[in-house]
Amino acid sequence: MNSHIILAYDCDGKGGANSISDKLDNSYDVTEGFTWVHIDANHPDAEPWLRSEIEHLDPYIIDALMADGTRPRMTKIGQGAILILRGANFNENAEPEDMIS
Repeated sequence: MNSHIILAYDCDGKGGANSISDKLDNSYDVTEGFTWVHIDANHPDAEPWLRSEIEHLDPYIIDALMADGTRPRMTKIGQGAILILRGANFNENAEPEDMIS
């Protein structure tokens, strides 16, 4: 598995999902539903992987995924969407209410 991919799922749009973390590459084709990929944006391979292996992604999406301190939002783009969430910050010496993307 790529060390910049934390997890990835092929979601069938009907409530089910299959892990594809170990086979996610440019040749993987999602025919129904959507793909959920959680990447480590701090990993040096994350942005190059997004730009080279997931070539159907709009550059706007890649820029939003790699941005520091993004705001929570969902934006519909073509047949897909980008969803950016925030969660409690459980990093060492951090205040949990200091939300992180």
